[in-house]
Amino acid sequence: MLSYSAFAFVILLADKLRFQSDPILIGALLSSSAIAYFSIGSKLVEYSTAAVRSMAVTITPLSSHLHATGDVVRLRKTLVSGNRACALIIFPLCAILVILGRSIIEVWVGAKYLPSYLVLVILAVSKTIYLAQATSTKILLGIGKHRTLAGVFLVEGAINVTLSILLLAHFGIVGVALGTAIPLTCTSLFFLPRHVCRELGIPLSTFLSQAYVLPLSLSVPLAAILWFMRQEFPAHHYQSLVLQVACGGLLYCAGLGWALLVPKGSAAIKPWEALTRALQSK
Repeated sequence: MLSYSAFAFVILLADKLRFQSDPILIGALLSSSAIAYFSIGSKLVEYSTAAVRSMAVTITPLSSHLHATGDVVRLRKTLVSGNRACALIIFPLCAILVILGRSIIEVWVGAKYLPSYLVLVILAVSKTIYLAQATSTKILLGIGKHRTLAGVFLVEGAINVTLSILLLAHFGIVGVALGTAIPLTCTSLFFLPRHVCRELGIPLSTFLSQAYVLPLSLSVPLAAILWFMRQEFPAHHYQSLVLQVACGGLLYCAGLGWALLVPKGSAAIKPWEALTRALQSK
C-alpha cells in the first residue's frame, strides 16, 4: 500500500507542475494582468476536457478487477474501447476550439482578449493528444504499473517549468503555453502508447488503429464544415456561434450513428474481431 500510494502521490505532484504551475509563473515573472489572457485560453480547454477526465476515472476500478481475475483479453479491450470513447469526445471538441476559437473568445469575453487564441490552440492540441489516452493512465494505475509513469510525469513537470521560464522571456504567455505543450506532446506521442501496449502485451499498431481511426475519420468532415462556416459566415454573436456548432455537431453525430448502427449481418469485419485476431496472431 505504501509503495502504491507513494508513486500515486508523485503523479499528483507531477500533475500540479504540468497543469497548474503556469499562472504562478506568469504572475511572478510577467504581470498579474497577463494571467487573465492566459487563463481565458486555458480555461476553455479545461472546461471542454472535463467530461473526458470524469469518464476516465471509472476505468481504474474496472481495470483493477480485470487484472485481479486475470482477464487479460477484456483488459486489452478496455484499453482500446476506453481510449476510443475518450477520442470520440475530445477530438470534435478540439476541432471546435481550434477552428471557432476566435469567435468563442470574442463572443465570451470580447475582442480585446483575442490574443488568448494562440494559447488556446497550443493547449487544446497538446491536451487533446494526451487526453485521448486518458484510459491508458487509469489502467496503469488500476493494475499497479504506474511506477515508470510517475517518474516520467515528474520529469515532464520539471521540464515544463524550466521551459516555461525560458520561453516566457521571449514569447510571453505563448512561451508558457509552449513550455507546457512541448513536453506533454512528447510524453503523449513517444512514451505513453508504447508503454501501456508493452505492459498489456498488445501490438502498438493494433491499438492505434482500433482506438483512433474511427474518431479521426469522423472529425475530418466536422472540421471541414466548421472551417467553411467560419470563412463564409463569421460568428460575432451567441446565436450564430451556437448555430455553427450545432450544424457541425449534427454532422458528427450522424457519422457516429452510422458507424455504431452498421447492420450486424454486414460483410465487414467487426472491430473486436479484428482486434482478437491480431492479439491471437501475436
